[in-house]
Amino acid sequence: MTSLSFAYAGNVTVDWIAYYKGPGSNYGYPLQLGVDSSRNVYVCGVSEGKPEVPYASGSLYHDITVCKFSATGRLTWVQRYDGGKGSMDSPTELLVSDNSIVVVGGSLEQGGEGKGVILKYSAEGGLLWRREFKDKSYQSAVRDEHGNIYAVGVLTAERRYSQTVIMSKFSSSGSNIWSDEMEVKKPSLPVSELLLEQENNTVYLLNTVFGSAKYSLDGDLIWRKPYGTYRSGYAQEQFYALRRSSRDSFKMSFYDSDGKKDATTNITAPKVRISEIMHGQEGNSYICGTREQKNSKTDIVLWAIGSDGQIRWSRVYDDAEVHGLDFPEAAVVDRDNVYIAGKTQRAEKAFLSYRTILLKYDAEGRLVSKTYIGNHGTVRALSVNGDDIYLAIQGGPKAGEFVVMKLRENTASPNGYNAGQRNDGQ
Repeated sequence: MTSLSFAYAGNVTVDWIAYYKGPGSNYGYPLQLGVDSSRNVYVCGVSEGKPEVPYASGSLYHDITVCKFSATGRLTWVQRYDGGKGSMDSPTELLVSDNSIVVVGGSLEQGGEGKGVILKYSAEGGLLWRREFKDKSYQSAVRDEHGNIYAVGVLTAERRYSQTVIMSKFSSSGSNIWSDEMEVKKPSLPVSELLLEQENNTVYLLNTVFGSAKYSLDGDLIWRKPYGTYRSGYAQEQFYALRRSSRDSFKMSFYDSDGKKDATTNITAPKVRISEIMHGQEGNSYICGTREQKNSKTDIVLWAIGSDGQIRWSRVYDDAEVHGLDFPEAAVVDRDNVYIAGKTQRAEKAFLSYRTILLKYDAEGRLVSKTYIGNHGTVRALSVNGDDIYLAIQGGPKAGEFVVMKLRENTASPNGYNAGQRNDGQ
């Protein structure tokens, strides 16, 4: 293991920084991150491989790549999935438990033919099973307490004016238990996600085009509602549907678990863009994005919406050092504290020179801490587990690296400088 010291300003201690670079020349980045109960960290993304046959100049050849790092940041194992010679393979979901890891993804071959894949690995890195689908590609998945996997995606056959959304359940051994298909009468590609309510024997499909659907875990369609459009979601037995109503506003509507509208609120800011929607433990929803100033600079904005649909508070972060381009890259809620990782333009550098910033707001909207973390690249994933904060970053001193950071909150020294170590896992 090699180490290198870094300095950080703020209220965190950097426990470790780990890197992974694949066998290819310079292309790779993480997309998902998960942590098990022993603080082992799993990062999944794409990483350039070495093609066995020549391919067109300028094309990209990359594999689905899963890395496991120990609680101390040492690289434990790496698994790569190659969907075929010259294929571009990408993950869309990572599900982590203490004894296994499930990766959902897809491949696009040089001829334009696509396929989907679900991979299951043991915690030791062994491939338990692999399921490939030539006619469908799954986008989102959840796993229940029995290890069953619920996945939603689309059929890959090209259609000019419609697209078929598919919902499936797989056993813990990979057998297809049931599937349901829904045709969407629009040419745009629908984006879907799933939410599982084990105690109510229910799984919800949330789709940006046709709206939302409610299934029993046995595959019975309970209802389907036509709301979605931009973003939809579910929290505390309540649905929301977010729709853009103008350049400067979104309308957020709330529905009960039977699909009846409860409330509507408007979210307004100049040229607002929404990047994350999160849910807290008390039924609050948190919306994070950017607003644009008159001089084309941007600020980070955050809203807290109560379960009654009313805006509890809103906050704007404009870095006081420069008043330049501030924008979020990832955000999560932990115990109704909101953590936002993003970029702020450096005051002492030229245009488009940034540093990474980590913001923490409490449930009342107070800015509890602000930490500068240098500029290691683009934050792709963020996870919080107690006092531990994990970041998966695209970039690094070497191009095309996975950068994984573990930070620890240090309330005793809120404005100090702390050193971390570089860990190459060698």
